[in-house]
Amino acid sequence: MKKICKVLIVDDELIMRQGLKFMVDWEKEGVQIVGEASNGKDGLELVETLHPNLILCDVVMPIMDGIDFTKIVHAKYPEIGIIMLSGYDKFEYVKTAWMNGVGDYLLKPTLTPEELVQAVKNVANKIPGIHLEMREGADYIQRFVHFLHGKEEVISIETLRNLFHYTRYRIGTIRIRHPHGKRRELTRLIYHAVSDWGEEKEEYDVICFQEEEQIIGIVVNYGMKQQEQIMEEIQELEDRIRLIDSKIFGVMSEETMDVKQLKEPYNQMIKKDIYQSFYRKEAIFQKQIEKKNQIGKRFDFYGFTNYLNTMQYESAVNMLEIYIKQAMEYEIEEYYLKNQTKTLCYNLLVSMETKERAEEKRREVFSDIDQTESVHEFHSKVTQLFLEFHEMIQQKQMDEVIHSIVSYIRENYEKDLNLMEVAKVFGFNYSYLSTYFHSHKGEGFSEYVNQIRVEKACQLLEEREKTIADISELVGYRDHSYFCRVFKKITGKTPSQYRREGDRG
Repeated sequence: MKKICKVLIVDDELIMRQGLKFMVDWEKEGVQIVGEASNGKDGLELVETLHPNLILCDVVMPIMDGIDFTKIVHAKYPEIGIIMLSGYDKFEYVKTAWMNGVGDYLLKPTLTPEELVQAVKNVANKIPGIHLEMREGADYIQRFVHFLHGKEEVISIETLRNLFHYTRYRIGTIRIRHPHGKRRELTRLIYHAVSDWGEEKEEYDVICFQEEEQIIGIVVNYGMKQQEQIMEEIQELEDRIRLIDSKIFGVMSEETMDVKQLKEPYNQMIKKDIYQSFYRKEAIFQKQIEKKNQIGKRFDFYGFTNYLNTMQYESAVNMLEIYIKQAMEYEIEEYYLKNQTKTLCYNLLVSMETKERAEEKRREVFSDIDQTESVHEFHSKVTQLFLEFHEMIQQKQMDEVIHSIVSYIRENYEKDLNLMEVAKVFGFNYSYLSTYFHSHKGEGFSEYVNQIRVEKACQLLEEREKTIADISELVGYRDHSYFCRVFKKITGKTPSQYRREGDRG
């Protein structure tokens, strides 16, 4: 009886541990995931209790890293197979891994389910009492994917004979758009849905492979008799996938009779077309997207910076609005669109706000932009953002006006000042300026003028060179008794009391 291979996963990243569990139907491959640990120390405890046949472990982990962990495991349990996973392609790590009895060294960023399964089976088959059959056609699928990526210049006749038996081909990709945690599980479900659909179609050859964490590739090979119904069949697959997740998006190439002609459209898909889901919400399997004939103008960063340096913020925001509108029309790549928008908005914030306020607003803006999943959401967010920028600019302009008005009051406090005349001097609506002045200074215009006049009066009273009546007139009051009432209201003392107490001090 074939023995099940028990596997222990030792990895610091919960996301990666969950991904290793879900990206492959392990039971179907004769493998059982018996436990998980987030560091080498916990991993050693599980080794003693679970007695795994094989361990998948990371290099970099807290408390005890993968290097020390594998060294101990190899010394105490030489019969256990080990596969090391790493985000680093460093010779020192690889060399140390082999010395510690590691059977294979895989790079996380480029790891595919097919490569992981093959590595597990290769290492497991070297363990006494374990024999896992290689999945039929898995090696040929991997060779074909290498061909698509240009890792192999030509595709062998042997590979073609084992994968395809008909004369016509279409290649497609599917992208899962969700946060990491949910994305891995959905990828697994959709991957198996596509594979199961392919196995049901006796009149077609269908291969399915995972390009990366969120992209699944599919090739449909069929004969001339199936030409008319093939897109209906693919529509059936689309309906099946939509039951799992309605947000996913895919691209399907035109038909070709030369398998070598799949390479160019496929690379166009995985590098650009599949990310056009940001701009489209129609059926999953779009026809391959036509390239835009127009190319948007490069952003005039020098002109933008000049506007910021000269505090022409309205012109800077208008320039930014026009550029982003054009960028969306030309459907530039989602990643570039978002990052360019964030960079330009941050430059604007740094120029307009204090360092602390700019950093606080940056986090909010970046989060809002990053979370948009479609061009419609993105447009809504940036439109709201531009409205906020215009309000900030208007407030900044009004702050500067208030500062100028305050300076004007201090320079002309002895004159007959009233807000109506000041509003005319500065070209503002009286009612708007009155409301804004009160909200900005915490008191009305008249109260503020009285405050400035009394402050000046206090200075003159302390100097003792002028009479109270003269001081009253010098600070702008023609009515002496009114001056005394205002002075007492603000200071709590009459001008005479203020002067006498000053004398005693």
